[in-house]
Amino acid sequence: MLAILAALLSLAWSAHAAREGEGSEAETRAIAQAEEAAKDTHAIQEKLKEKDLAAEKRAAFEQTLKSKDENITAGEKRFPESPKYATTAGTYWYSRGDLDKAVTSADRALELATPDGDPKLTSKALTIKGLAVFRKRDYEASLRLAEEALKLDPGNSAALEVKEYSKSALHLRGLGEVVAKRTERIFALTDPGVAHTAEEWSDRQASNPTEAGRLVGKVIKSREEGDLGAQLQYAEAAVRADPSDPMTYFQRGRVRKEVDDQNGAIIDFTQAMHLGWKDALMFKLRAEALIRAGSYREAYVDALMAVAYNPKLAEAYVLRAMARRRAEGNDAAGIVRAKAEIMADVEKAVRLDPALRVFLDDERAAIAEAEEKVRKQAAPAAPKPTHSATDPNAPSGAAIPAGPSRDARGGLVLYAGAVLGLIALLLAVAVVALLASRKGTKVVETPLASGDHSAGDSGRPDPVAAPAGPRTTEGSLLGGHIRVVREIGKGGMGVVCLGEDMKLRRPVAVKQLAPGLSHGPAERERFRAEALTMAKLKHPNSASIYELIEEPDGLFLVMEYIDGETLAQRLTRTRKLAPAECLPILKQLCQGIGHAHNHGVLHRDLKPSNVMIERETELVKIMDLGIARFTESPDGRTVTATQIGTPAYMAPEQHDGVVSRESDLYSMAIMLYELLCGVRPFIGDMVQAKIAENYPPITKTLPGWAGLDGFFKRALASNRESRFHSAGEFYEAFENALARGASK
Repeated sequence: MLAILAALLSLAWSAHAAREGEGSEAETRAIAQAEEAAKDTHAIQEKLKEKDLAAEKRAAFEQTLKSKDENITAGEKRFPESPKYATTAGTYWYSRGDLDKAVTSADRALELATPDGDPKLTSKALTIKGLAVFRKRDYEASLRLAEEALKLDPGNSAALEVKEYSKSALHLRGLGEVVAKRTERIFALTDPGVAHTAEEWSDRQASNPTEAGRLVGKVIKSREEGDLGAQLQYAEAAVRADPSDPMTYFQRGRVRKEVDDQNGAIIDFTQAMHLGWKDALMFKLRAEALIRAGSYREAYVDALMAVAYNPKLAEAYVLRAMARRRAEGNDAAGIVRAKAEIMADVEKAVRLDPALRVFLDDERAAIAEAEEKVRKQAAPAAPKPTHSATDPNAPSGAAIPAGPSRDARGGLVLYAGAVLGLIALLLAVAVVALLASRKGTKVVETPLASGDHSAGDSGRPDPVAAPAGPRTTEGSLLGGHIRVVREIGKGGMGVVCLGEDMKLRRPVAVKQLAPGLSHGPAERERFRAEALTMAKLKHPNSASIYELIEEPDGLFLVMEYIDGETLAQRLTRTRKLAPAECLPILKQLCQGIGHAHNHGVLHRDLKPSNVMIERETELVKIMDLGIARFTESPDGRTVTATQIGTPAYMAPEQHDGVVSRESDLYSMAIMLYELLCGVRPFIGDMVQAKIAENYPPITKTLPGWAGLDGFFKRALASNRESRFHSAGEFYEAFENALARGASK
């Protein structure tokens, strides 16, 4: 919910009341108390969401809220003729989640407003009412109210955002439901009185340098040097140094986005917005992360807001066009209906920056393809078979959830799940450059110069890239009975599509060897090995493989389709899990991994995005066993090979290419730590930190669970011989550690 907005909106209003000098001293005090109540209410309601909150604390918090409700109600009766108090009361009720009372209070403020009154106060009352009716999903009313608010105060950024969100909800089919369900994670509206800019932040640092500012400077310097590990280390330290500074979250979000931690990046950018940092660059960066995460409707709105904040930001128009088309999923008719809007955006982008023409060509090709599909569907001689499709934003059964993809001109591949490698690699992304001065740190947003790219940035797209590899298209038939419905993601080894088994009438996940890899015999053989590996691992907690299909243009694994969410997505929603919530998840993980280990198979890339949880049953499924190998050393436990895995979750020896059962369990320990704490244990130079076993004790986050320190000391030991040697032993030790902690 948008409770935080109301708390932030109120901050500027008390200052306004003081400037005006109107109203009695008692009224001024009451308004200040009501504003403070709105801020406190948000914090209390956040506490009440905690599942493990003690009963006596819960009761005390609920009583506090009841008292605040009574005080606000009494204030409204005491100052019935005060538009300022009525507006502040509307803010409180909105932050409380009582939308009807918020509307009533805002209406009272509007009734009390006089022609010669303060237009900004009236604008804020209209904004509060607009927010409330938006939450009630009356988007036409919220749009009208926001437009009225902007007429009175063109600088009201909260009203601007309500206006744009309302337009989007009315315009983009299905967006309203998405907004209603995901507002707290995605949207953060603030009042102009608490907004920040890079220039303002730099000026504050110049006059009053802080430790957080010094660390931000180190992040930027490390970015210029291309040192991702140092960037992450300093960004994490900056957040710890000052968690109230939005710049620290902004910088950490940029690093997380660079290392492909899109969920973490979304959380950080959103937190920076909650703290008042609102500009075109922030919305653009979050739109990129959302596209990569497959959340196209939310990305569309963020791109729209980036345009609203800076109409000359060319990349924002490209993002909006990309998100708009992908939001239609495999609905060719929907894409055709959106043609004018999509083409207007990319044409505008090219006018602003001709180097973006490749995207114009790509969107033209995509729309032409959709138009051809519509023509074929309309042809009576060749009716298109029907099939059931799921939500285009639903997670895939075998890879990071994502949406449709297609090959761009010259071999550029656009896909969610990795697509903003696309933006990072192909656009001139704005960066923060460090200008050091004697007084402090100066931060300026500048575009990258031609040929000057940050780590992992390869510059503009190459118009004569190599031809694309094999590609699945909607309606393709594999093996005579598996029909491709749509592309839903991309893993490290292959593209993943939703398919339909026409013989057994069931949905399946189809994994194809990634474009550009299928022509090499080694990769094809490795893909076959993946099929053999997964076929051997028949277990309730690992995704089943049904068959391997070989076609002239590639190899295809037909697998179990899982309707649910990844553990990474759950972490995005919940930030962290209580120990009791982790226990059933870990038990199933250990059962699945233990079964694989007993069959001589190592996973080698365990991480939250490779673990899925079924929507209805909460059954845990281990995904992406495509990098597992059967090649064993003489002791039957250790494999030496090239480095494969995700560095943040790898055991120390895995960085040197050595993997074992213990390295899988080490990865599981990092996952478990992240589930419990909301952050991973190692930052910065991760290899050295892992070797030194340098991580915060878990009791810093969970002080009541002393037994867990000993568990993680063994689970994260740098020497693999000192760790747990089986998944069963790992789970039993964790269960016992919880029991010891709970008994104290």
